[in-house]
Amino acid sequence: MDCKTHLEIVENSYKLTKLDYELIKKECESKNCFVKVNPNEYPKRLDFEKYWHTLYKEKKQILKENHYSIIMVNQQIIYISDFFLKEEFQKKGIGKKLIKSMLLNIEKKYGYIKFISLKSLPKSVLRWFKIGFNFYNPSDEKKVKHLIYKKIGKKVDISKLSYDEVVKYEIESLLEKSFKNYIPMWIRI
Repeated sequence: MDCKTHLEIVENSYKLTKLDYELIKKECESKNCFVKVNPNEYPKRLDFEKYWHTLYKEKKQILKENHYSIIMVNQQIIYISDFFLKEEFQKKGIGKKLIKSMLLNIEKKYGYIKFISLKSLPKSVLRWFKIGFNFYNPSDEKKVKHLIYKKIGKKVDISKLSYDEVVKYEIESLLEKSFKNYIPMWIRI
């Protein structure tokens, strides 16, 4: 697979999400990337094509200032390295549509891609989980469930927490205070 195909995967996903985009930069990068596979299946460092895009919806820039949509692709993995929306564009389903577009795009044309991975902000982890992402570290999932149990006072299926419940119990704030770093997540295609 060549670089042109990698770029096509990313840009076709933007098109399916109805986002306008502008390629800012591309480069190759060798990176440690977490994926939930047998240790012998992938090398420790993987080579990626890395793409920086500015994204627009209805001619408005949707990413936070000084941020780009940075997506890295190789023959087996798509790694979402940066995707921070401005406040006004958050909670409007843009990230969900992008992931669903990627999954559809990959299933139709690029079946050799096996995973999408990302590092979630703690406050966004429930949204990614509802889309279908898994926690890379089982201990992170246990910690999230335990924190929510302590806050709400009962066991709940975190995939079924409503947005109203998340707001009522201030779950996003709780997760931000409890996790100091990003939370790695992945989805198998």
